[in-house]
Amino acid sequence: MFRRKANRIAELERVVARVQRRLDEANERLAEIGGFEYEKVRRQVEGLRAEAERVLRERLAAKLRFEAELAERKTAQVVALAHARAAVEAELGDVRRQIAEARQELRQLEERDGLARPESLRPLPPLPRDGEAEAGKPPLPRDGEAEVGRPPLPRDGEAEVGRAPQEEGAGRRPLPEVAEQARRVVEREGQKAEG
Repeated sequence: MFRRKANRIAELERVVARVQRRLDEANERLAEIGGFEYEKVRRQVEGLRAEAERVLRERLAAKLRFEAELAERKTAQVVALAHARAAVEAELGDVRRQIAEARQELRQLEERDGLARPESLRPLPPLPRDGEAEAGKPPLPRDGEAEVGRPPLPRDGEAEVGRAPQEEGAGRRPLPEVAEQARRVVEREGQKAEG
């Protein structure tokens, strides 16, 4: 009885040892397989990381080149604008200097020759209002009234005092002559007012 149990225990121990040995072998195989796969995956990851770093460096270099080219173009534009502005300012200064010299020469000519402003540039004297008199002159007569110290003006068809009536159109001066005389009177009055 005891011997049977001992044999049974020994047999079970042998079975357990055999199973344990198989488990150990299986674990070793799994470790080898797992290690190989891990190494393979690790190499793939390192390759991908190196590729990513290479792409990143290339993009960074391209960005730096673009920024450098952009800065160079902006610098060239700034320099060109500065040169253009300096040229325009120099030309403008030359034009201003020529204008100042021309004005100075004109003033010197006027002072040397005693030239006054042209008649067309002189201000015209203000015209008197209706019924007002100029300085030192009697007021203008209204229609039908006579000036001071003169007989009243004759109406159409009437004769002046001491003169015989004239026929219509007789003795009248042409309109151009009257207009020219009126212009001379206005110029003479303007010169008197300025004097």
